[in-house]
Amino acid sequence: MSDSLPASSTAQAAIARAVSYWRDAKVSRSVMSLAVVAFAAVLATSAAHAQTPPKQFQKLYHELDSQLSAFEIHTPRSASTNEPIHAASLTSASCQRGEIMLGESERQATLRELDGLKKLRAEAVVLQICYPLLTPQFRDPQPYIDYYANLANEIRLRGMKLLVEHGTLSSSYSATDPAPYYRKLTKPRFEAERFDELKTILLAVQPDYLTLVSEPNAQAVGLKLTIKDWRRYVSHAVETLARERGSFPTLLGAGSGLWDDVGYLQAFAGIKGLAYIDLHLYALTSKRESMLARLLAFPDRVHAIDPDKRVLMSGLWLAKVGAEEAAKSFADPRVAARDVFGFWSPLDRKFLTVVTATARAKGIELIAPSRSGYFFAYV
Repeated sequence: MSDSLPASSTAQAAIARAVSYWRDAKVSRSVMSLAVVAFAAVLATSAAHAQTPPKQFQKLYHELDSQLSAFEIHTPRSASTNEPIHAASLTSASCQRGEIMLGESERQATLRELDGLKKLRAEAVVLQICYPLLTPQFRDPQPYIDYYANLANEIRLRGMKLLVEHGTLSSSYSATDPAPYYRKLTKPRFEAERFDELKTILLAVQPDYLTLVSEPNAQAVGLKLTIKDWRRYVSHAVETLARERGSFPTLLGAGSGLWDDVGYLQAFAGIKGLAYIDLHLYALTSKRESMLARLLAFPDRVHAIDPDKRVLMSGLWLAKVGAEEAAKSFADPRVAARDVFGFWSPLDRKFLTVVTATARAKGIELIAPSRSGYFFAYV
């Protein structure tokens, strides 16, 4: 954060008001978890240091604020006291860091982050494991397998659930450059190697949830994979794992970004044996369409196809981009750099509040802010 920490008395008052609000909403003490503490922390920060955005960000700030306020008015209110599982990304264990995260000092830093999330009452952790780190043809996978297996045990020891996203190393910003390896790939080889990694993850890590693909376009390593290709891959993986392993406790899911073609959602929702659909939300607008409106509509579309499908959100954060910046992605370093400024904190609070209310109303099982490291800055 660019500003100093708030005075303790102001922070305590703001936290007290936030906790009081949640109690008035008839949310039990047992579910005052990560979101409550994080929201209260954001309240404390913004209450003590209300800031005017600098001139270069004022238009963007007001655009995002207006969109959130308009949606907040229409956010459905649920009489249910069922809270989503409040999860958080384990950012220090991001697979994009490659070999860096295997060092002993980095391992200890990850455990400290895990303890910090536990103190913030996170109930689950999202961990991204990226192809092709577990593929022997790429490099020796055993150090990564051992790392993830040990980390999964640490998560379980703390009484937390684990969701693993099977992602893909990015050629743009991964510390381990996969570009030369990707140039040799074909669709059949890509699918076969990803499936072998899935089996490794199930055996070594044994997560509670395993998302087979979450952002299909971003995870296609330059191959021209269609919706039909991804549906075939996910369907084959689910069927083959059931045949080879029988019954196993890990729930399998697949999904897409809310900005992606709705065809992905429809294709995955129709796969028998797939337990859940996993959604991501970052930018509020894509191609002039409201992603918050899609957030409201997509769970209903899933349940219209399969009433028993669960819906999760393993990735969400307010991307500081406006409608005119649609070409910039959440992963763009120029976009990510904007998050560090403290004047965004009221918008982060409003975004998380709106998403949590929507999740409660739509029965979304789990929500996980992607840049949860900022929660520590707020407190």
